[in-house]
Amino acid sequence: MGDWPNYRAFRFGGENLIPVCSPTYLTQCGLPRDLLDLTRRTLIHLDEPHRPRPAWKEWFAHFGVEFEDGGEGLRLNDYSLVVQAAIAGQGIALGWTHIIDYPLSEGLLVPALAANWETGYAFFVVSNRSVDLASEAKAVKDWVLCARVIPSSPESALYSTRTNLSSRLDARR
Repeated sequence: MGDWPNYRAFRFGGENLIPVCSPTYLTQCGLPRDLLDLTRRTLIHLDEPHRPRPAWKEWFAHFGVEFEDGGEGLRLNDYSLVVQAAIAGQGIALGWTHIIDYPLSEGLLVPALAANWETGYAFFVVSNRSVDLASEAKAVKDWVLCARVIPSSPESALYSTRTNLSSRLDARR
């Protein structure tokens, strides 16, 4: 990964997927008890035909849970719309941690379940070795690499956030 002839590749994040939703969704629907309970919730799907992405079926399979995608839930073809739908309380989305870090830190999204799938893939800024980067491109590359998400332990952060949210929801009842 990240070793392509004639290209420089700068890794800025691993592919980690977690189920996320808004605090409002959890207040209205409650926390999923487990993975099986999550399969029965309103899931937000990314149906992007041009670039294959892991979907709910693959995510559940990683944890040994059979999931049949019968076409239910909300289906969108752009990931920014998926994130916005989750923030708006429309259901539970798969969150790529390097993208949803900010909405999580601001409390716009919360982990729906403490389950993180590290796929083994990663994301890179790539440039041609035979061409020097323009100053503007170098500034963008440096910004992306400085802003990258490097969690010390995704599972402990997810558990902590979910536990705090669960305590708040219990206090409201």
